[in-house]
Formats: sequence, structure tokens, C-alpha cells
Amino acid sequence: MASGMAGMASSSLVLAKLYDLLGDNDYVGEPVSLTQHALQSAFHARRVGLDDDVVLAALLHDVGHVVGLRDTLAQMENVGTWNHEAVGAQFLASLGLSKKTCELVERHVDAKRWLVGRDEVYLSRLTDASKTTLRHQGGAMTNQEERRLFEASECFRDALRLRRIDELAKDTQGEAHDRAERDGFEAYVAMIDDAVARAKGAGTSGGAESAPLCEDDVQAFEKDGFVLKRGFFDESETAQLRRWISDLERTTPAAGRHMVYYEGDTSADARMICRTENFLPFHVGLRKLLTGSDVKGDASDEVEAVLQGVDELSETRRGRLANAVEQLLGERCVVFKEKVNYKLVGGGGFPAHQDAPAYAAFGQRRHLTALIAVDDMTVSNGCLEIARGEHTRGVLAQHPVHRGVADDVAATLDFEHVTMRPGDVLLFHSMLPHRSGPNVSSHARRALYITYNGASDGDFRSQYYAEKRARFPQSCERVAGVDYSEGAKVYNLATPITS
Repeated sequence: MASGMAGMASSSLVLAKLYDLLGDNDYVGEPVSLTQHALQSAFHARRVGLDDDVVLAALLHDVGHVVGLRDTLAQMENVGTWNHEAVGAQFLASLGLSKKTCELVERHVDAKRWLVGRDEVYLSRLTDASKTTLRHQGGAMTNQEERRLFEASECFRDALRLRRIDELAKDTQGEAHDRAERDGFEAYVAMIDDAVARAKGAGTSGGAESAPLCEDDVQAFEKDGFVLKRGFFDESETAQLRRWISDLERTTPAAGRHMVYYEGDTSADARMICRTENFLPFHVGLRKLLTGSDVKGDASDEVEAVLQGVDELSETRRGRLANAVEQLLGERCVVFKEKVNYKLVGGGGFPAHQDAPAYAAFGQRRHLTALIAVDDMTVSNGCLEIARGEHTRGVLAQHPVHRGVADDVAATLDFEHVTMRPGDVLLFHSMLPHRSGPNVSSHARRALYITYNGASDGDFRSQYYAEKRARFPQSCERVAGVDYSEGAKVYNLATPITS
């Protein structure tokens, strides 16, 4: 599987050349090559939304085997380089990869040993090749002090995920195999270069992080119904977010998972993706970025299942966005719902509406939505338009068809365009009237919306999506002949969604 290497930076060039030269060798007794295993591992890491440092650890966790072939290092019988985890971590550190990536590469064998020591069923499911390497790697981790130290490490949970990904990435057909063949090593060149640049700049700033919002922001939100924070996410965070949303956009709809909705022609060949919802249980990175750990990973996911019964305290730190929301709500927040509106080129607009009428089923007092710009949001591609200060009027008269604001009422409102750059955040009240025009530009206008409520009003996210899935399901879950129009009155309020 050759790589096109023109224009690569030095670290990615070294890695690409290494895999070009030796990556077609068999992967230590498994039915795939070293390169195929690496690319399938990275695919699975991206699928569940792990951050770039973990994705690169997945891609490169067995680079020690490749280095071992290059340097003719000591081998474990016929199943790879002895101590390949340390060889790989040292090699990646020399190329400037992050401490987190290198630590995960070095500890992925410990994760295997920890799991074997915990679960005999896990041991029975290992391949013959993996059982052979286990003998050379110290066997099951049974020493209590060794287990305690590993469990206390910052990389523990991601190392377990990486171990599960390692086992999944051995397919000779199917989606992971096909994506690996199609994407190739080139798909990770920019990620490698960005990670090396980011690692070089790590540690240059210090001190305690201040509150995300100032008192003027809080007062503006109460008065205007919104507050706009430009550059809320830095360049690195925004680049990561854009990659996650691109991956989400390409995710194949499946029953019981993300909920994907379309606009335009309802035929499968002509429709355009409009929205994805209910992705937090299936996306580690977005859960960490956007929630206060109130949304849990889906236990049925084949990667997340490895964490069942594992203490979750290491992932309960609240993100900066959740902290900002809590400043405005005046209490701890929980996620009520989440969505990405893609508004691709030619995508339709959203008529004037308030969000509150769609959120009324559970008797909660107030909701607040954070809009995160993924792409530039401009007038021509249909940026949000808001009616400043009109959140105090309560629920406005509704349009009889799309259930947004009635036309005669909307005509009295003074809407203003809110143009945004990627990484900007707009926090707005659920009673604030807003709308957006169609995308008549040549660029997509993807935006991420996370709606929160105060914890004192209860956590109804799971119930909300269970009811929406039953009353207004995505296309792949709809039953022929069933009328979903009543559900659409609640769950498809003022959108261009047609299926």
C-alpha cells in the first residue's frame, strides 16, 4: 500500500517511508499486513471519536515491529519484535510525537496484560498469535502493585480502548478494511504534522484557567438572550473539532446509533444530509469536550464495551464549555440534546422559530444552547440570525405548518446576522427567536449545537431520544406505512428536513 509523500513534513515523511518500505510485511501471524493493521486501528479510533493523540497511537502502536524489521532487532519467535512497545515509543518520541501518544504506545501491552489478568473470557478470545506474544510480554498482570499503578495512570482508560481497537483491526473485508484501503497513510499526514507542532508548543503557557465568562457576559446574556464568545476554542481544538465533524458526516446511518436526517429529494441517491443527532454516546472526544460526563458511552459499542465495570473517575473533569453554561444557568448543567446542522452547499434555510416549544415535554424551566461554528458562518451561506432581547416575551404564536414563529409575528422582529469563525461559540436562550437563510455560497456551513438544562430540572436526554426515535425516527429505522406526521410537529419544528 504505497503512500504519496510529496510535500510531507519530516516526521510524517520518515513514518511514511518506513511503512512504504516494510509495511506490507505480515502483521505478526495475523491475516493482515502491518500497514493494514495500522490503518484499520486508526479508523476504529476515529470512529469512536478519540482525540488526535490517541488516533495516532492507534495508527502507530505497532511501529516498533516495523522498526525491528528495519534494524533487525531481537524477535519473539516468529511473532514480531521483542519489547516492540518500548522500541516504538522511543522511536516516536525521537520524531517529536506527543508524550500522550508515546505513553499509549508504550502501555498498550500493559492494557492487554491487565485485561488478561482480570477476565479469563478475554484471554480465551485472543488469537493464537496474541497468546504467543503474551508469553513473551510477561503474561497476565497479577501483581497488585503493578495493577494499581497502571490503573492510576492518566492513560489507563485510553490504553484499554486502544487494546480493544488493536484486536478489532484485523479484518480482511468490511468497512474498516475498505476505508483503510481507500484512505491510505496520506489521510494521517496532516494529523502527524499538527501533532508534532503541537507537542513542540506544549508547556509554554501556565497558571490556573480563569472562568470562561466575565460578569459582563452574564449580564449581556440576561439582557439580550445571547452572548457571543469569539475564539472560544483555540486553533488546535478547532482543527480537532473539524476533523471529528467530518468523520461524523461520513458515518453510515445504523439503527440504534446516531440519528441522521436529510433534506431535499427523499430518494437515497438525491437526498442531502441535513443533520446528525444523538452522537455523544458513541463519540468519546465530543463527550469530553462538550459535557460534564453526564452522558455515558454506549455499552453496546465494541470499543467502549472494554470499559464496562472500570471506574470512570478519571474522565469526570468538566470541560470549559460546560463551565461557561453553568455560569449562565447558575447551577450544574446536563446535556438535553445535541445535533450537527451541516447546511451543505445548496442546503435550505430554517424559518424563524424558538427552540423552547420543542423542549416542553419534560416540564423543565429553561434550556440554553451552545452553537459552535465548525466552518465560517457568513450571510451568504446562511449564518444564524437572532432577534436581540426578544427572549423575554414567552412563547410566540406559531406558524400552522412548520410550527416556527407565525409569519405576522416574525415580520415584527428585528433580526441581525451573527457571522462567526470556526471555534467561535454563541450561547443563546431557548426562548430567543432565530432563523437562518439558505446556503447560496460555494462552501458548507456546518454548526454544532449542544442544548443544556440545569441539573435541578432533571436529566431527560435518554428519554428525549427514545421518544424521538419512536415518533420521528431516521430513515433507516422507519417502518413502511407508518405515519410519523404527529411526531414531526414536535421533533421537526421549523427545519428543511424531509426524511
